[in-house]
Amino acid sequence: MEPPLNRAPPIPLATAMEAQAVAAEPHAASPAADAELSQLWASHESGVDEWRPYGTFAGAMDALVASAWVNRFDDKLLAQLDRLWLACPGDANATLASGEPVLFAAMRKSWSALAVRLLDAGADPTVTFDGLTAAHVAVKGVCPKVVSRLHAAGVTLHDSNKPLVAEDGTRQPLAQAAYLDAAREMCAAMRRADPSIHVDDGALEALEFG
Repeated sequence: MEPPLNRAPPIPLATAMEAQAVAAEPHAASPAADAELSQLWASHESGVDEWRPYGTFAGAMDALVASAWVNRFDDKLLAQLDRLWLACPGDANATLASGEPVLFAAMRKSWSALAVRLLDAGADPTVTFDGLTAAHVAVKGVCPKVVSRLHAAGVTLHDSNKPLVAEDGTRQPLAQAAYLDAAREMCAAMRRADPSIHVDDGALEALEFG
């Protein structure tokens, strides 16, 4: 496992990409752009610590997920995360040292733009990890932008014929929400993706969040 970052990472990739202002689709990039970003990633040093090159995309993700700094610099870091796939060589179906798919890690950390980029690159949303599906993790990380993609791939978003929490404790994806507003937002995204979904609003409000 790569060592966690011990300070806020500098942001060379985001600023470089903004300067290029490419007209291509968000997930598309030319080989020249990839090479330039990779060079920046490998050569940039901060005044105190080096944002060093990682051998793989999964290695960089491991460091970011483990870093205590990640959630403290959201605006800048999210801009960089959106470019991370371009800067590091990687496999969209790679796993972290824990075995967690990088797609799941991106959704769990609420990095929707990165999750979409991974799906564009061929990440398999039908895998499970630690008993959870991609829909469970998308709800946990509040990632409504990926819901329609998961539905199109055949991932079950919600079973209208089952309770949100079964007697044996098995939880449907919506029951993974950390708070009511998140559950409502993800429920709305599910209904947009699949209008046949029915969720009892009273049962949703009665959930024990945490």
